[in-house]
Amino acid sequence: MNFSTKTYFKWATIFKHLVNPLVMYTDSEEFRELMERLRSDRVNNTMIYLTNRTDFWPFRLLNDVRYVYNVPGYPKNHPNTVVPECTATHHSKYAVVADTVRKQVFQNPYYAWLDIGYFRDEVD
Repeated sequence: MNFSTKTYFKWATIFKHLVNPLVMYTDSEEFRELMERLRSDRVNNTMIYLTNRTDFWPFRLLNDVRYVYNVPGYPKNHPNTVVPECTATHHSKYAVVADTVRKQVFQNPYYAWLDIGYFRDEVD
């Protein structure tokens, strides 16, 4: 599946209604601004980090992953084992959760990953 930026922005609208504390990492100024608008009535339990992808280890391994994917006979399952950026995005989930836990953003011992498309059926 390949989703457009517009689709992700649409799915993000549900986060306006999420009452739980939310930590969001993005490398898109436009997406950060959208989330700030959506969460404007929840600023006390919202933290949005505008980051560079290479701040996190998965995106610093792109060349290594690309090398592995180019090994003759390596299975090709698009995009997961073809596009190194896809792999880095998947692994970034671990990196940003670990970063959030280390920062203790909300002084809470419990953190969970929630994908932007988790509530897509509620929006579509």
